[in-house]
Amino acid sequence: MKKLILGLAALPLLASLATSCDKESVETKVEEGKYLTFKATTGKHTISRATETDIDYLQTQTLDITTVVVSDGSPHDNYSISYGDGEWTYSPLDIHPNFALLHYSVHPTKTLTADEESASFDYVYNGSDDLVAAAATSTYASSTAQLTYNHLLSQINFAITGAENTIVTITDIKLSGVNSEATCTIASGTGLGSWTNIDTPLVDDNAIAYTTSNNATDGTTTPVYLGNTSTGATNNSNAIMIIPQPASGVTLNFHYKITNTANTMTYEDKDVSVNFDELGVSDWEAGNRYLYTINFDINYLQFNVVKVNDWSEDIGNTYNVN
Repeated sequence: MKKLILGLAALPLLASLATSCDKESVETKVEEGKYLTFKATTGKHTISRATETDIDYLQTQTLDITTVVVSDGSPHDNYSISYGDGEWTYSPLDIHPNFALLHYSVHPTKTLTADEESASFDYVYNGSDDLVAAAATSTYASSTAQLTYNHLLSQINFAITGAENTIVTITDIKLSGVNSEATCTIASGTGLGSWTNIDTPLVDDNAIAYTTSNNATDGTTTPVYLGNTSTGATNNSNAIMIIPQPASGVTLNFHYKITNTANTMTYEDKDVSVNFDELGVSDWEAGNRYLYTINFDINYLQFNVVKVNDWSEDIGNTYNVN
């Protein structure tokens, strides 16, 4: 009765997005003298499950910074910066030493093990984090650390398309087998993260659930992005944020129901389970947004009047009346 097609759009926070998501900078006043000061910017950003992590959001937060000495990786100090009156500040201000410093930051804040090459932390999936990280150096001559934050996790979104004159309703979307624990390492030169020790898959009752606040087509072929609160919206504020990892072994499960627009007739009502291997998905990478479109290509029962055949020739006998 129907053909179910799963299509993937992998957006590496994306050529089209990248043009509209250029780095946003915040100007800060530099104190006279060689004080250590900070600027915060964002690189690629997107709408996350919790809040949009862009520069406007970061300006409402306190950002914690772990600082080490560039020459030997020894600890220097920790800072907490906040934004107000057009600048990022901390108190009391430090005079910058006459040697280079390396600064790491992760938000939401994590306890970092840091040296001159990288900083790392252990992470356990909690369903809501949109982790971002930055690394920057400063010197006595150039004492403002320019922190550019980049995404550390992968984002997964879903959309559905149906057919004219039918309603497709999706419920109980779950990802089973997603690994939930890993170690993230932030490179000193780029602030980008890499992931190791990926383990502890979430299965059965612990599988990751995707909340579908807007989960039905509207009787047309317009795609519905399942995390939105209004039909036709094309962004997604309900994404699943996962540790970057191979997709192999992860299963997509959901329930769907197809009815007519009057909801008086049900055509199908069933569960679906498909392994991401079957969709040609290899790895979920940091900073990438993945959109999976579940397409219902519905074959209707239809009727067509072809023609009315002509009458046959008269058939009969002659009756003679004498």
